[in-house]
Amino acid sequence: MIKFKLYNKKGFTPLEILKNKLLTGQDTNKRSKFLTGFTLIELMVAMAIFVVVSIVSVSIFLTAIQNQRRDFQVQNLQDNGRYIIEVFTKEVRMLQEIKNDTTNSRLHIKNQDGDDVTYEFKGDGYLRRDNQPINSSAVSLQGKFFVVQAGEQQRVTIVMTLSPNGMSEPQIKVQNTVTVRIY
Repeated sequence: MIKFKLYNKKGFTPLEILKNKLLTGQDTNKRSKFLTGFTLIELMVAMAIFVVVSIVSVSIFLTAIQNQRRDFQVQNLQDNGRYIIEVFTKEVRMLQEIKNDTTNSRLHIKNQDGDDVTYEFKGDGYLRRDNQPINSSAVSLQGKFFVVQAGEQQRVTIVMTLSPNGMSEPQIKVQNTVTVRIY
């Protein structure tokens, strides 16, 4: 068994009584010079080191949380963009005709079931299909439609900029061109 012997050293040692003879009730003045502990400067240095380490740790933690929130926003934007492109592409690819009142902010089509459908960017942050929003309320988007006639083949391009609602950053720009199938 290893025994450790305590020595009377000043510095970073806890307050303790090192000599057994002090326990026998000697004079308190003599007793106090055998006590060791932290000096005020040692405590100040230890507190300063603790404060610096704490500040660095908290700033790293806050930066990690901020980056995680931004990543969640970007993922939400990507999910909304994918959903809009999927719904839009599926319907436009199989459409029967593009109506004449189509503009850059509005696409009026007759879908494969013969129903009139209108896709519209109204400037309120939503892409609407027959006046019903397609995207989430947490996402704001602006966009345009472009229709190109190449012989008998028609192409419809949608260009969108997605951003979190009420914020300008981060932004995702999405563009997709759909070729209409000819029956």
